[in-house]
Amino acid sequence: MGVVAEAWLKRFSWLGLVLAVLIGLTSMLVLKNRAKKAGQQAADSPAGPAEEPDAVPAAD
Repeated sequence: MGVVAEAWLKRFSWLGLVLAVLIGLTSMLVLKNRAKKAGQQAADSPAGPAEEPDAVPAAD
């Protein structure tokens, strides 16, 4: 029974690895696409891209 379980677990671990890689690639592409759309919307807005606020000096 241990031989059968070992073969099943080995197959399952490879499937898990492939699934994790596919989920990672998919999420990367989705986030990249959303960031691209957000950048285009910021550039197309009438105010233009958001400016960074002035630095605030640290209190001693």
